[in-house]
Amino acid sequence: MKPTRLFLILPIAAIALNSCKTTNVETVETQTEQPEEKTADPPEEKIEKIEKIEKIEKIEKIEEEIEETETALKKIDMTKWRYNEEDGVFFQTGIEYCLGTKDAPYRKIAFFVPGTLFKAKKNSADFYTVEVADEEAEVPYVMRIEKPMKAATVYERKSRPFTKAGFVYVLAGGESVEDFKSAVKYARYNSELLPGTTERFYVMGEGRSGALAAMVGLESGGSESERKFSELGAARTSGEVAGIASWSTSAGGKTDWQNESEAQKNAQTKILQESLDDFLSAAVFPFKASFTSDRLPEPEKPGEFKAAGGILDGKKTRRPKRGIPNPDEEAEYKRKKEKRDGELNGIFEAPADYIAALNHRSKKNGGGDWIIFDEESGKAKITTAEGFYTSMKNGEAESEEALQIPTADIMKMLEGGAAPARFFRIREGLFSSGFNLQAAAALKKALEKAGAKVDFKAVWESGRTDAEISGGIEENTIEWINGIEKGTIR
Repeated sequence: MKPTRLFLILPIAAIALNSCKTTNVETVETQTEQPEEKTADPPEEKIEKIEKIEKIEKIEKIEEEIEETETALKKIDMTKWRYNEEDGVFFQTGIEYCLGTKDAPYRKIAFFVPGTLFKAKKNSADFYTVEVADEEAEVPYVMRIEKPMKAATVYERKSRPFTKAGFVYVLAGGESVEDFKSAVKYARYNSELLPGTTERFYVMGEGRSGALAAMVGLESGGSESERKFSELGAARTSGEVAGIASWSTSAGGKTDWQNESEAQKNAQTKILQESLDDFLSAAVFPFKASFTSDRLPEPEKPGEFKAAGGILDGKKTRRPKRGIPNPDEEAEYKRKKEKRDGELNGIFEAPADYIAALNHRSKKNGGGDWIIFDEESGKAKITTAEGFYTSMKNGEAESEEALQIPTADIMKMLEGGAAPARFFRIREGLFSSGFNLQAAAALKKALEKAGAKVDFKAVWESGRTDAEISGGIEENTIEWINGIEKGTIR
């Protein structure tokens, strides 16, 4: 009886067990599916979450790459300095300032350091081991850039004015804003090895390099900027600079005077007036100008008379040989001829003649008188900057090279919120064929609006890329930097 009952009970138990298993599985599946339906995010929120995750992953990747860069980027080898005995300067060239030199071997930096700033010991026929002589010394750094620029490989004699003034002179090979900012970052990466403080860093450049220097003086920040420096393998330090000295920064494009606002026109007229005042206070007459003039009519030769009546009526005829020359008439003819010949060669006897020639050029090009000159005071007043455009054809670049100067890029960065360096020194040659007064005035205003202290001068009668009212760019830059360092320029 017991075995039979067991045989009957087992199938029934198995059926019951299978039934329970199926019920449990279905219950579990139902329980796991229902919460998903209740807590599922809308498609927009899912996309937003994915984008946030991707951004976090990118930032983490950039940080990892930067950490790897700082580990791999070598610092200055302090046992490899050379010495120029003539100038008393230690220098080292060919130092890689970032890791991205495979496709751009010119990404190297050179330092030129006044000998008094280092304590040195000769370790071979060519090299010295050095260390900072005075860690408390306040030493400005000046980096001169050119585009495109190859890295310095030998002692650079252009460093002389700066090293004699006690500055550290820096040259870096490069072609982009990121290249030269990476060079600044590298100097800071070695701050404990170099004299003074790399916070006192200034950048200078002329022409296209002047515009590039101005862009180096702007800090955009943000993840995109960090990504670019990460790709270059730059040091993870600040690329900010204290000041920018640039020449011929604004060029290219024809000025649209008619569509300018009154405020813009007034700003340009003010720049011209200041420039002309500086010129007239310094120029010595007779003056050799950058332009010529034909405003004076050709003088009549003495002894020539206009016939009255007959077939020669109104025409010039020669005086008979037996006629006696008039000495006063001969002298007046000579004076007028010399004056006209001088103006045809750009030589003006007095300020009044010079101003008259400028007005004449404007009228010849469809404009009118735009400068009023007072001979008693020797001062001139510009009534409108429009005459400058018509007389000098300002802003009409003669070459594609001039049009490539990226003034618009500087403005775009400023409009995008880029923070400028504290100090800017800008000089523009007013009579340069590619110079654009409109762009220069707009750039000055934008920099000042962004908080920069701008020392701006447009140099009258200069078409040079290194335009200065007086003196050279090196001595004037040194004087400007010393003024900032001593606090006389604030």
